[in-house]
Amino acid sequence: MLRVPVEVRSGEVCFRAAAWAESVERAVNLVKARYPGKEVRVIFPIEPDSFFADGSTSVSEVVRLKVSEEVAG
Repeated sequence: MLRVPVEVRSGEVCFRAAAWAESVERAVNLVKARYPGKEVRVIFPIEPDSFFADGSTSVSEVVRLKVSEEVAG
């Protein structure tokens, strides 16, 4: 399981998310499915310490949001 940080953008609105999946491509596709029509890109560099899940995660795939302070207001 991989943890992939992504940025989701729609015009001027932008926020970050993390997706856990079996591949980088699958993680990006999960985010695109959750936010159809939005631009999704992987955030580089990927931190090696958090890239691989430690195995304690019981879910198979998940998307978590990290809303930036600008969006949160």
